[in-house]
Amino acid sequence: MELLQFLEDENYSVLGYHQEEHEPETIIKLEEVQSNEQLLTQLQIVPLRMEYYPYDRKPCIVCFDNERCQKVFLYKTNN
Repeated sequence: MELLQFLEDENYSVLGYHQEEHEPETIIKLEEVQSNEQLLTQLQIVPLRMEYYPYDRKPCIVCFDNERCQKVFLYKTNN
């Protein structure tokens, strides 16, 4: 399943992640993303594995590649 479609199906609309540990959160609005490839390019990771934590205080996915992991926080907005 494509990550972008999955996130939209789960009603998430905004993603947030930290490029470096002490930097402000980078925000991605899913309505501005056209494809799964564009989303992964913006996240700057091509994951080999992902873990989904929908019941955490701040829901997130963790993306793993060969060298690092990237925690991406998931937000739903009230429209």
